[in-house]
Amino acid sequence: MVVRRINPLGTRLALLALAMGLVYPSAGAESPGSTPASEVRESLSQSIQRRREFPFPPRCDGNTQEMVACLWQRRDRGDLRLRKLLGNEQELERWRATRLVVCRGSAERGAGGSIQPLLWLGCENALNATLIEQITTPLGR
Repeated sequence: MVVRRINPLGTRLALLALAMGLVYPSAGAESPGSTPASEVRESLSQSIQRRREFPFPPRCDGNTQEMVACLWQRRDRGDLRLRKLLGNEQELERWRATRLVVCRGSAERGAGGSIQPLLWLGCENALNATLIEQITTPLGR
């Protein structure tokens, strides 16, 4: 039997408002050791700091938490590259806020399980890779 968590309407409305740029949840509502897959919007520098405090080393071939750390580190590195490509911090943070909302649907498939942050970060890394490719690939290729 498959059990699916139903989010309250208030959460959906808050996410819609977030996607439309009407509100921004406050960052830092999570504990330092928590995973990066959350509905809390945080800046790139906050994410990097939280990743450093994460109690597991980044190992893409390790246990689940080590894989989370690896994908999290990869996401933050992609964001650092995008900050340069997009030209300013404001554009990057708009991208990060939108990406957070978009990837939430992918992560919901693993709601309540240890796979959820892997799904979330996998989505974010895929979107980053696509945007980086679109920005850096010369025309006519």
